[in-house]
Amino acid sequence: MTSFFKQKNNEKTNLSFQEWLGISKITNNRVYLDDGRVLIILRVMPVNFKLKSSLEQNAILNAYKNLLKNLNSKIQIIISSKRTNIYDHIDEILRFTKENSQLQEMSEDYINLIKQIVAEKGSVTKAFYFVIEESSNSANEELKIIEYLGACGNEAYRASEEEIESLIKNYTNKRVELLV
Repeated sequence: MTSFFKQKNNEKTNLSFQEWLGISKITNNRVYLDDGRVLIILRVMPVNFKLKSSLEQNAILNAYKNLLKNLNSKIQIIISSKRTNIYDHIDEILRFTKENSQLQEMSEDYINLIKQIVAEKGSVTKAFYFVIEESSNSANEELKIIEYLGACGNEAYRASEEEIESLIKNYTNKRVELLV
């Protein structure tokens, strides 16, 4: 798989992650590379595919197929997975039910069920990103991708600078772990 981010084989160990990947700066929700290219990163809020009927699943797959067939730009799709923190959700349930004893009893059962499911199966949050190389046509391409992803039931928007930095740090950390 081709990656837009090129890791430099440099003996210096004090390079920042941006320097190591050949990134000159991240501003205006864009990634500016040392070689002059500019990347746009779209964050995609996924639809829960498994909860859809088979008819809806087929429609989503066809819309996604149309997206891939009609792209004029190179893209890279990045999937970021991390463990879900269930304790924030549990704290919110406890705050909501604090003053109602009947709700407290039900919420305790629900919290125990959540803990049991997470203990048995784990809980992972996935984030999806489309990386597009900016060109004279990239504004149209970005809108086209957002439109096609909307047809798939997804919401997409341009990632913020903070999201981009976090994505790149997580992406490189996982790749370094795989190389070791």
